[in-house]
Amino acid sequence: MTRRVLTVRLLPETAAALEALSSRTGDSVDELVETALALLFQDDADHVAAVTAGLADAEAGRVVPHDEAMRRFRRTIAQAALKRA
Repeated sequence: MTRRVLTVRLLPETAAALEALSSRTGDSVDELVETALALLFQDDADHVAAVTAGLADAEAGRVVPHDEAMRRFRRTIAQAALKRA
C-alpha cells in the first residue's frame, strides 16, 4: 500500500511520550501513530453509530422516562453495594 507522508507538530511532552512508547514496545513511531489514528477513527465511528441508534430509538418511542431510569440506576447501585458488603 502506498503511504502518504504527513508532518505534525507535537508538544514536546507528547513527542517524548511517543518516543518512549516506541522504545519500550519496539514499534516504530509511524506504527504507533497509525494504530492510534485507526483506533481514534474506529472510536469516532462507533460513537456516531451509537448516537444514530439512540436517536432512532427516541424517534420510535423506545425511551425510558428520566424518573424510571434514575430508579433503575439507584437500584442497580444498591444491589452492587450489597454484593460488596
